[in-house]
Amino acid sequence: MHKSIAMAGMTALWAVGLGACAIQTPEIEPRDVSLENLTLSGLELMVELDLTNPNDFALPLTQMDWSLDLSGSPLADGVARVRGEEVPALGRARVDVPVKVSFGRVADTALTVLQKRRINYRIYGDLGFDTPLGMLAFPFEDEGRWSNPLLSQRAPQPTARVKSVVPELRTLEPGDTMPMGDAGRVSDKQSRRIEE
Repeated sequence: MHKSIAMAGMTALWAVGLGACAIQTPEIEPRDVSLENLTLSGLELMVELDLTNPNDFALPLTQMDWSLDLSGSPLADGVARVRGEEVPALGRARVDVPVKVSFGRVADTALTVLQKRRINYRIYGDLGFDTPLGMLAFPFEDEGRWSNPLLSQRAPQPTARVKSVVPELRTLEPGDTMPMGDAGRVSDKQSRRIEE
């Protein structure tokens, strides 16, 4: 977590605790985290959030402080700046926040993850809102699973060709073996019957 967000969160708790300003915590519900693009060099996400504001004043969303884990391993963290998004007073809003991750410094971890057909993710952090007390931070978290688009296209399977089989007929002599393995040896009597 970045220091600016952490300090803002501490300021919020201190101010609310003293009753300096009655700010109620907004409700943050992650709706979806979609994998928009995945390459060998990085990925792009779209974090979709449903926000509810219980306060009688609007809450402009200014930034999202995030950390991303893939398949149980920390991958990256950063800050996504948000512009023009606001949760109205006593209202709700749906906000989409794009996130871009470069694999440059985490190439080994990324390579391990990219070899899996299913990628488990966990994204968490804080949303920074502009309030009468300044910027305040409130936590969010979401986890789920993506299908790896790099491995989703299977190689086409070859089509089997069946050739027509024409049975070969021949006269059996005494001592010959029947074509079917479970028929055993041909006796003199069986040979005579066949020849007749």
